[in-house]
Amino acid sequence: MKSALTFETVAKCSTTKARVSVLTLPHGPVDTPVFMPVGTQGTMKGMLPDQLEELNCQIMLNNTYHLGLKPGKETLDLVGGAHKFQSWRRNLLTDSGGFQMVSLLKLAKITEEGVEFASPHDGSLMMLTPEHSMELQNTIGADIMMQLDDVISSLVTGPRVEEAMWRSIRWLDRCIKAHKNTDTQNLFAIIQGGLNIDLRKKCIDEMVKRDTPGYAVGGLSGGEEKDVFWKIVTLCTDLLPKNKPIYCMGVGYAEDLVVCVALGVDMFDCVFPTRTARFGNALTMDGTVSLKSGKYATDFGPIEEGCDCSTLGCHLVSIHNLAFQLRLMKEMRQSIEKDEFPAWIKQFFHSYFGGDKSKYPLWSVNALQSVGVDLVKAALLPTHLPQLQNLIKRDSKSYEAEFLQQWRHFQSTLSIFCLKPDEDSKELSELVTFMSQVTQCYPEITKDFSQQIVDLLKEHCIVLHPEVRKSLVQALILLRNKGIVDNTRLLPLFFTLFKCRDKNLREMLYSHIVNDIKNSNAKAKNNKLNKTLQSFMFTMLESATTGNSDENAIAAKKSVDVCIDLYHKNVWNDAKTVNVIAEACFSPVTKVSVTAVKFFLNSNDHQEEEDEDEDMQMAHQHNTKTKANARKMDAARKKVKRKSKNKDKAESFNFSALHLLNDPQGFAEKLYSKLNVKDDRWEVRLMKMNLVSRVIGIHQLTILGFYPLLMKYLQPSQRDVTMVLVCAAQASHSLVPPDILEPVIKAIANNFVTDRVANEVMAVGINGIREICIRQPLAIEPALLQDLTQYKSHRDKSVLMAARSLIALFREINPEMLLRKDRGKTATIRMKDGSIHTVQYGEAANNTSGLQGLELLDQAEKDEDWGDWEVDDSSDSSDDEGGGWVNVASDDEDFVNVGMGDEEDEKTGEDGKKLQYKVGPDGEIIKTRRIGKRQMKKMLDAEEQTEITEEQRLKLLEAVKARRAEEQAKYEASMKLATTRILTPADFARLSELKTNNEIEQAQGKKRGSDEVEREGEIDEMTILGPRKKAKQDYEQRMASVQEGREGREKFGSNKGKKERGSTTNREKARNKNFMMVAHKTAVLWKSKRSLFDKQKTLRAAIEKQKKSKH
Repeated sequence: MKSALTFETVAKCSTTKARVSVLTLPHGPVDTPVFMPVGTQGTMKGMLPDQLEELNCQIMLNNTYHLGLKPGKETLDLVGGAHKFQSWRRNLLTDSGGFQMVSLLKLAKITEEGVEFASPHDGSLMMLTPEHSMELQNTIGADIMMQLDDVISSLVTGPRVEEAMWRSIRWLDRCIKAHKNTDTQNLFAIIQGGLNIDLRKKCIDEMVKRDTPGYAVGGLSGGEEKDVFWKIVTLCTDLLPKNKPIYCMGVGYAEDLVVCVALGVDMFDCVFPTRTARFGNALTMDGTVSLKSGKYATDFGPIEEGCDCSTLGCHLVSIHNLAFQLRLMKEMRQSIEKDEFPAWIKQFFHSYFGGDKSKYPLWSVNALQSVGVDLVKAALLPTHLPQLQNLIKRDSKSYEAEFLQQWRHFQSTLSIFCLKPDEDSKELSELVTFMSQVTQCYPEITKDFSQQIVDLLKEHCIVLHPEVRKSLVQALILLRNKGIVDNTRLLPLFFTLFKCRDKNLREMLYSHIVNDIKNSNAKAKNNKLNKTLQSFMFTMLESATTGNSDENAIAAKKSVDVCIDLYHKNVWNDAKTVNVIAEACFSPVTKVSVTAVKFFLNSNDHQEEEDEDEDMQMAHQHNTKTKANARKMDAARKKVKRKSKNKDKAESFNFSALHLLNDPQGFAEKLYSKLNVKDDRWEVRLMKMNLVSRVIGIHQLTILGFYPLLMKYLQPSQRDVTMVLVCAAQASHSLVPPDILEPVIKAIANNFVTDRVANEVMAVGINGIREICIRQPLAIEPALLQDLTQYKSHRDKSVLMAARSLIALFREINPEMLLRKDRGKTATIRMKDGSIHTVQYGEAANNTSGLQGLELLDQAEKDEDWGDWEVDDSSDSSDDEGGGWVNVASDDEDFVNVGMGDEEDEKTGEDGKKLQYKVGPDGEIIKTRRIGKRQMKKMLDAEEQTEITEEQRLKLLEAVKARRAEEQAKYEASMKLATTRILTPADFARLSELKTNNEIEQAQGKKRGSDEVEREGEIDEMTILGPRKKAKQDYEQRMASVQEGREGREKFGSNKGKKERGSTTNREKARNKNFMMVAHKTAVLWKSKRSLFDKQKTLRAAIEKQKKSKH
């Protein structure tokens, strides 16, 4: 809005919000802070305009309503405005007439159109609308015009306050539109809202948008409590623009003027000086003087020494009172310019109230203390709170008086701090810390202390200074640790505090919340606390979903982090926790959804990864061949022991988080719908795609639209295409219709397995097809399968291995789909005897039953049962002499291994090559050389190309039948043992030991049979990539690898060439000694007595050592 004034700040108080400015208006400058005398009907009662100019009055006030009645708009137009009407050459401010809506309420009728007044003179009706008010004020010609506002008493509460506030905003828009003289007149907005802080804030926000030349604080000085009055004033001065004048309407008492100037107000008006003068009351720096009192009957001196007005006795007291008001404002301006305003305030109050601090209005003390001016600073408060704290803890009863003094000081400091909660208050922080330390000593006195801190944090947590907020939170944590505060009341508040943009505070809250919940559930599940907090977290997630606040998003993210941490710590491992995290997967806030998705993708191996990392570090710490096996055994034993400890924990279940979803189908469908929107980045969409596929695979769900979605990304040039292939494989299972997966496999084959792409791409494509076929063998056509198997002789090893793995898979599950030459002998025989069972659509591939590990117990008992065997006492010695057992081959085996000593020792020939033993035609054992890998490969290829004989076919058929009979016997034996035997605690202990030993063997690296491999619902990306040739390193990379391996191993290895050593060895010292000093040594004497053979042997060893050192 266009302005006809300039506002320049000249000086500011360094302590308070007071300022000195120059307000330049069309009729001259005005020094602020300024008090404006009120000439309601165009004149000051009992005073002439020249007398006001002599008092250096730069601006006065007229009332629009009264001037509109008398003399009226026509007369003012005829005269040329109010300046000429009252012969006033300086600035004018006109009230709009809104105040008469309160003072003449009985004569007024308020509607949206305006206010209809009945004239107090003749009863005639007058409609005062915003447009009419602007027309009158344009006619008056005031330098500053006030908008017509809906004024109500400051004591009114309820919906009428909000109605008046919004109506004042609407009327301001009408006033702006009706204002005609923007070049010479300024329109001020009036802030309404009663005593309601929220309404005041809303009104300020709306009025500031209108950008008027100045702002007035209205609706006060109507009988409200002073403690509320000054809080509304300081709120408005804090929120209104600092580059425009602020006018507080209706304020005229001396102490009110001083306090409001300190709070940042620039302009004031009131009828009090002249009205009280008519009752014989004179205003002085020493207080109000009642001139009607008898003691002044013969006093003919001036009313106040040093006053420059012309008033004597009771004559023209109005002149004196106005002179006092103007002199008071002048002294305040001078003290602000000298930056001595706080000292001037203390001197004024001391003089005005006769030096008695008990007479100081409490509201004035609190208001001035809020801006740094302490009128009644307590001198007896102990300054060393830590010392007093220790004294109270030792003897609380003796120091109760000192504590009460501090308690009162804390209450007053807290009430003052609440007025400006965004400022740092070191004093409050110290008092809060002190109270939290000793509150248990005075429980009755401090029963509301914790609630006060909680309320303060709830109301002002966002705007609080970080140090103050931190001290408040630390106090609550201390009270919680002492058991004074219940965590059901405290923890929801702490979750709310996650909204604060304070990283250190969030870390402290996060640590406390996790530890507190963990401790609360240590002995038994605290279901009440858990349900309360989980419901609260769910609410915070919803607030982040519905709102746009960054603070809500941060709080929701931290809430999810807490749930995940407690799940991993095995504190909250129930379905409700998992479903709260599942709900976070659908959050529109990326950080929240990604955190939840990562939890489901990594929850199964969270703890296992840490254990494996530790084992890998231990396994590679010292790599000497002599102790390799012992180290592997120790590492495996520790790993099994650590896992067994985790299993012994209370309420520890081996369920994946994905198994705890209440509605996995709904979860997967909702997450799948998010993938179709494409709002997220590719990395996020890929993670969600991975999660959907894993849920589909684990729960064997059916989402038919997911597979066409994957097909769009099955291109070799697609970023992270291997993970897309992983998703395709994970989403495949036996219940997916083959005709749905068949296009996926064809897309992979057409895009990946062609001669136009690199060998690595071909291997990835074949591996992806293999993983899909493992889960749904019916998804591939025989023709396509046979085409893919032709790559078994490809020149690239990765492609060759991928194709052969596909052949090996279908040899087991459905060899009929392979070419005849690819089926192999065993599969051919199984096809002919009908032992191969082809799994049909919807049929389970394998069913297991029985008690896990029971066969280990049965086998151990059989091994320990010696029966009628006689044990030779000399067996140990015979073993030491090199006897041992000989493994004799079965009928269908040609080669056997002969154990001649320890299992790890292998016999070698004279040329160092490994030996094997073969059973001859007469049953004798013949020593033969071991067949190498290349020779074995040639033999197998030759066997595949030749037809098997009838004798070989019968032999293989017998082997198949024997294996099938053996498996059936094992199954029947295990079922019989499980159904007929009652296991004792000793049996279970023995069974646990056997399982542990079996796990140790597996941990040591022994390969497991193909029938023992279990494929989980998730697939590693390396399974799709397959074996890859490691790129050759250059010199810099090799040296970097060497240096990396040397880190942390300074105390190992040779000391040769190292300069920093504690001392030299004895051998090094002997080299430097004189020969005569060592001539008597045995080593020297032995050298002189050596034979020629010994000398040659030593020399030959030295030469060999020198040759090796050169290489």
